[in-house]
Amino acid sequence: MKTILFLLIPCFFVANFAYAQEKERTNSLYGEFIGNGLIYSVGYEKVLIHTDKDWLAAKVGICLFPRSAGNAHTLFKSLPIELVSRGIHRNIELGLGITAFSQIVWNVISPTENIVAAEESLAYAVISRIGYHSTPGKRGMYWNGAIMPRLFDSTRDKNFALLFGIGVGKSF
Repeated sequence: MKTILFLLIPCFFVANFAYAQEKERTNSLYGEFIGNGLIYSVGYEKVLIHTDKDWLAAKVGICLFPRSAGNAHTLFKSLPIELVSRGIHRNIELGLGITAFSQIVWNVISPTENIVAAEESLAYAVISRIGYHSTPGKRGMYWNGAIMPRLFDSTRDKNFALLFGIGVGKSF
């Protein structure tokens, strides 16, 4: 009887550890309000390196929206790219990213003759990130919130600005 118990006890521990391990989610698809897209963005996050204490993830997103001011109409396209590192708790994010955007500006030169001039420009902004990230439970809900100081903007004289972002999505 002792021999049988001696053989069964290690089997219980092995089975317990095998079923207790939950697969880490390494992909996330989310929508972010303000954030790196400067107004809104739809983003994808991929965990590149994962250890017990550290994560290194890459984020990429896209934003597309029209805006107008006076006679000029602008189509604004944004592509934020960011590297994020998470520490021991996996909830605190520190990151650095760049948001490249192009603008197509249509200036109405003569409204009576329908003469329009179009001009496209490429610009970028360097944005850092200090935030909180969570994927609670087994359902894979993803959410984050961050304060993002803009360190440089190639289109403005005043570089520094304090932005924030809130994102919600799904991890898989």
